[in-house]
Amino acid sequence: MLINDSILKKFLKENNAEFALITNYFGDIITSVNVTQPDSIAAMSSAILSMCDKYLEDLEKNSLIQLIIKTTDAVIVFSKIDNGTVLVILAKAGANLGMFLHQTELLTKKLN
Repeated sequence: MLINDSILKKFLKENNAEFALITNYFGDIITSVNVTQPDSIAAMSSAILSMCDKYLEDLEKNSLIQLIIKTTDAVIVFSKIDNGTVLVILAKAGANLGMFLHQTELLTKKLN
């Protein structure tokens, strides 16, 4: 896996995103940029992804690739890098969601 903070910083700047975090499924931080509480975000991300994987398993669907949480003022995208790691990106709600999701998918492929 190619992990370089400069890649994440460039992505944040080009896509008007606020933070990026890469964590494993155990909640261990691999790297983060602009995250104020990385340990907490990583742990919660791990819990959310674990529940989503179990949910999809119960529905007999394939494994999770990407998860989107949209709030009144932000969009959080979880994008699976490989079977053990995930990219978490937060952008303001005004972001072009289609383009943001596409760019996040490209970044995930680059990191893999």
